[in-house]
Amino acid sequence: MGLGAALGLVAAGARAEQPIQPGMALDPEQLSPEAARYEQALQGRPVGEGDDSVENRRHFDDHPIYGGVLTGLAVPGGTLGLFLEANVWDRLAIGAAGGVSPWGPTGGGYVRLRPIVWGGEGENVLSAITIDVGYAYMMYGGDILPDIDFTCGEDCRRTPHHVSVPSHVGTIGVGLEHALFKGFSFRYGVGYGRLLQVPAWRCELEGQPSACWSESEPQHDFMTLNFGFSHKL
Repeated sequence: MGLGAALGLVAAGARAEQPIQPGMALDPEQLSPEAARYEQALQGRPVGEGDDSVENRRHFDDHPIYGGVLTGLAVPGGTLGLFLEANVWDRLAIGAAGGVSPWGPTGGGYVRLRPIVWGGEGENVLSAITIDVGYAYMMYGGDILPDIDFTCGEDCRRTPHHVSVPSHVGTIGVGLEHALFKGFSFRYGVGYGRLLQVPAWRCELEGQPSACWSESEPQHDFMTLNFGFSHKL
């Protein structure tokens, strides 16, 4: 036993004195904590829990399903609704939404790309620049306030006003998304919406169908500003 122990000590001393060569595996116990984590990653071994190295960065698809509330402003109106979203990949999410606007109910779907992602190490917020492409089927076009001259009294001659009709709208936008702590997420952005097909506009005058003024047609395109707040499901 004594001879074996002595030989072991000699071998250990020889290894300790051996110069470090490129590609040589190092013992993490002989390194600083930061260097030990790096060496573990190089050797393909699991990095310790609580580590804030790149290996432990959070991802958007750590929680696949989210549900939340969205609100938006558009020229000339806005929306308020709910959405359900699936993170199919760290860089890609798909979702469906429904709500109401000044013209009536609206619903649709969207795809959101995250071409640039950063943060998420340790307790840092995980963030991304986003590109959204969406489609909405909605009531649109009605005059939010009928075209009435409120200054001319009861004898004022009313003019025809547009009535909302079912419309197909395409949208595209850019923004920022932040994955916060405990499953919360927040995003916001600006975009552009356009009618995919110009509908047959309808007008009314004092509750009766009326001819429309061509110069008063609803806008075919508009800018948008949107916000969304969600939590994992």
